[in-house]
Amino acid sequence: MFWWGIEQLFLEEIGNGIFLRGISLAVFSAGMFLFNIPTGAISDIWGRVRSLKVGVASMVLGLVVLSVSNDVWLYSIGVLLYSIFWTFNEGALEAFVYDSIADNKQESSYQKIIGRVYAMNLFGAGVANLFSGFVAEAFNLRFTYILSIVPAILCMYFLTRLVEPSHHKQVDKKILSQLGDAFRFIKRSRVIIALVLSSALIYTASTLVGEFSQVAVVEHVDTAISLGLIWAAFGLLLAGANLYAHKLRHLYLLMIAVIAGMVTYLVTRDLIISILPLVFSATILEALTIKIDNVLQHETESKLRATVTSIPGSISMLLVAVLSVLLGRVTGSIAIHLALVVVPLLVMALALLVPLHKRIDAAE
Repeated sequence: MFWWGIEQLFLEEIGNGIFLRGISLAVFSAGMFLFNIPTGAISDIWGRVRSLKVGVASMVLGLVVLSVSNDVWLYSIGVLLYSIFWTFNEGALEAFVYDSIADNKQESSYQKIIGRVYAMNLFGAGVANLFSGFVAEAFNLRFTYILSIVPAILCMYFLTRLVEPSHHKQVDKKILSQLGDAFRFIKRSRVIIALVLSSALIYTASTLVGEFSQVAVVEHVDTAISLGLIWAAFGLLLAGANLYAHKLRHLYLLMIAVIAGMVTYLVTRDLIISILPLVFSATILEALTIKIDNVLQHETESKLRATVTSIPGSISMLLVAVLSVLLGRVTGSIAIHLALVVVPLLVMALALLVPLHKRIDAAE
């Protein structure tokens, strides 16, 4: 992840920054939408560890393509490959963690443990971003993509040391049959339907805030070193949100906190301090995502877990893909403000309509 903090600078180097942000996010979202559910089913059929390995292989290939990109088309191919990595990772990782702790009868600890897993991931991203600006200044922006291949290869090595949790019994089914079982499982329970929809809406808001905040920050800070430091701090704060998400209470209050943060951004958008409410909102959204995922994991049986938990991501990515194309066509700061204020607030308002707060709070 050495490239993430300075990605917006790279996009502006090879073309129109805001337009490319919208297009790259649309391509990423489209890839997630198309492949997320099938790869979730593959994880249930093949096994979690094998799916994670395929995902990392796709990430390495994607980084290679991104590192040699000079236009929107080649960059989009790299982004698509990177989205395939996320589809194999999303659902499979959470299912692997849940099934592993279920082997030891510690399912009630899932929210705390997955929070630590996410925190370690974000801590690594924060450290990488801390050095990304200096690497870009010493070499060039493109070299940050090349350098990111090294930890990806190390990740593949450690994956070879993992074993499949015994709690998960691989199913001997065709992918379409597995998908059918997953959708029938969701349809039978209003709670699962509500969890899936709520998770999708929260994830949509989180993705838009996370992606378009890069564009907003570049309006105030335009050097690679400064951006690297800002996104390093951002990654470390998100790591903290994941570590302590299990201690936060009251879903509605957390949603109100996100809305307050976005309103504060709107008021202070012309000042550099507007970065702070963006980081605050993204941090709370990260905690909300974990809290909802915690209940969804508990409510889903192992043989369908990766398939079912991948569905919210696909729904949200469809929404993000459409919104990103529309926002990418809007010029100037209007696109940023639409993405960072109007759209997330609309999504959060819809999420507030899903009556889940009692069940999620009860799962603490």
